[in-house]
Amino acid sequence: TATIALNGGMPLSAWAARKAGFSERAIAVSNKLSENTALPIFADAIPIPVLRIVLSLGDLLMFAGICWLVIALARRDTPARSAPQPAESL
Repeated sequence: TATIALNGGMPLSAWAARKAGFSERAIAVSNKLSENTALPIFADAIPIPVLRIVLSLGDLLMFAGICWLVIALARRDTPARSAPQPAESL
């Protein structure tokens, strides 16, 4: 969100957009990555041509964090349920 706020939109690498199959028109109207871009490391610059999308480092970090959370929750130890104990007779 800092990258978006500082740049007035998410910067997009024109090279990555072309590799991902974006049209020239879509690239022309995007907030292009340039030497003036603040926090360029978090710009959309990782093409995924099979999905026709461009991701950012932040997207990958967020995805990794969500995967870690799901795995951690799935592997969490739950207290074992013990069988009820018979009542003692007096």
